[in-house]
Amino acid sequence: MYKEHRRRFLELLRAERAAAVIPTATHKVRNHDAEYRFRPESDFWYLTGFAEPEAVAVLRPDRADAAFVLFVRPRDSAQEAWTGRRNGVEGACRDFGATVAHPIGELAARLPGYLENAARLLYAVGRDEPCDRIVHAALA
Repeated sequence: MYKEHRRRFLELLRAERAAAVIPTATHKVRNHDAEYRFRPESDFWYLTGFAEPEAVAVLRPDRADAAFVLFVRPRDSAQEAWTGRRNGVEGACRDFGATVAHPIGELAARLPGYLENAARLLYAVGRDEPCDRIVHAALA
């Protein structure tokens, strides 16, 4: 289902010679040491099916080597003991169909290359301030 959603969205992007950057939601703290149950951002979920926080999808239909890129949290056994299993970079490709995946910590360094030569960028400004700064820096 997600693959079909991406296919249709990539067709729309291709017609506009555009790229899209879609971050997921962040964890919301309920009180001092407890968080609400995580719910992915709807647009991100619709296109990826990936249900982990701290992730960003980059879609570039004109790049066969990077049509669907996921930036995700890497596997970390110490953190996973507390927060649950992570799919990691390998799982993003294997289980969710990403063309390529990278650790989320590499987003700022790699995003300019993925946005290079795009005629347009689809990105919802104002939903995620840290991601806004990264996208603005990549465009600069």
